[in-house]
Amino acid sequence: MKRKLFLMLVAVIAAFALVACGGNNEPETTTAAQQAETTTTETTTEAYVPEEVDEREGRNLTIATPRGPAALGMLHLIDSAELRNEYEFAFVGAPDEIPPMLVRGEVDIAAVPPNMAAILANNPNLDVQVVALTTLGVLHIVDATGTINSVEDLRGRTIYSAGSGGTPEFILNHVLIGNGLTPGVDVTVNFRSEHTEIAALIEGGLAEIAMLPELFATATVNRIEGLEYALDMTAEWAAISPDAGLTMTAVVVRSEIIENHPDAISLFLEELEESIRFVQNDVDAAAELAVEHEIIPAVPVARLAIPRSNVTFIAGAQMQAYLHGVLEVFYAANPQAVGGQMPNEDFYFIR
Repeated sequence: MKRKLFLMLVAVIAAFALVACGGNNEPETTTAAQQAETTTTETTTEAYVPEEVDEREGRNLTIATPRGPAALGMLHLIDSAELRNEYEFAFVGAPDEIPPMLVRGEVDIAAVPPNMAAILANNPNLDVQVVALTTLGVLHIVDATGTINSVEDLRGRTIYSAGSGGTPEFILNHVLIGNGLTPGVDVTVNFRSEHTEIAALIEGGLAEIAMLPELFATATVNRIEGLEYALDMTAEWAAISPDAGLTMTAVVVRSEIIENHPDAISLFLEELEESIRFVQNDVDAAAELAVEHEIIPAVPVARLAIPRSNVTFIAGAQMQAYLHGVLEVFYAANPQAVGGQMPNEDFYFIR
């Protein structure tokens, strides 16, 4: 920690006298009537007010995150050497790899889908709290036909998607039902295990409409001629559930770390928020870092994908309102999607 010491030097200017001279060959005399003019410089001093010193102690924190939008908001934590905490990152291929790492105490913090955060909260072998949301929705409907301009236009069509039984399926079903469409009746949803498989089907002319997440959506649209963005699922969700803001990344911290190292977690939240502002405000620099850290494969794709990834920082009461609303939708669809029951108030870390 740096302390700044400011020292003000006060200079006092001495008075000087102007002496009058006599004439007529008489000795020079100085009388009371011949007083010299005196100029006095008034001096003032300013009270020294020391700058408030931040005594919070940082520490080494380990963060697990999937590569992709969840990692984008943490770019400055990965790259910056001017942080109070020191961060070590464990990048994983899929969110399912993270729960065992938390249970074993291998990581302190994790970025996970919202329903996984709830499942972790309901795990009897783990005590976690959610401290922030760092992305809104990242799902998009892409279309090779040029005919999809609204959710209603999906009636009678087939949508290809990954994420059966997970967050993508719950979001898609909620948007379809909210627009008067019944999944499996009015719209056929063909689930595949990998986004790459879906892209191959579109490229081969075997699929026309798909729901893809960033960053994969941008890479696919840029590569396949005639494929276009049709619907932003975040906007479609907001149209039917404005009070349950769609989020797809929740940051959880083991409660042991929050209790034993509150200063470090306070600093983490400030540094995370600053990192997210950096990504939002300097897309070009963020794109370079995203490629450098192998989060996105190419800078041109990163420049397009970052603004569509809805990177954000939401904490406190708004975080609780957003996440609770999303989890209620998931719980209504399938209670097991959130671990069998809704998390209680202690799940939300409100600083």
